[in-house]
Amino acid sequence: MKKLFRNKKYYKTKREEDYREGCRYSFLKEDCEKCNFREECAGKKAKKKVLSVGLNTGEFYSMSQEQKDDIF
Repeated sequence: MKKLFRNKKYYKTKREEDYREGCRYSFLKEDCEKCNFREECAGKKAKKKVLSVGLNTGEFYSMSQEQKDDIF
């Protein structure tokens, strides 16, 4: 199985009004250069895609799916 991203790094930021933590995934530069969707995904000047995923992303996703229910 081919590895999609080069590395996974844990990050934590602390600002006065904002606090975030999660993981950043850096995708392979070679794969991004060949991809047809590079400009849409990574941008015109970027050489690779970096995806940041917060710790609460899974919880937020499940809450958004529950809210789509007719009962809500």
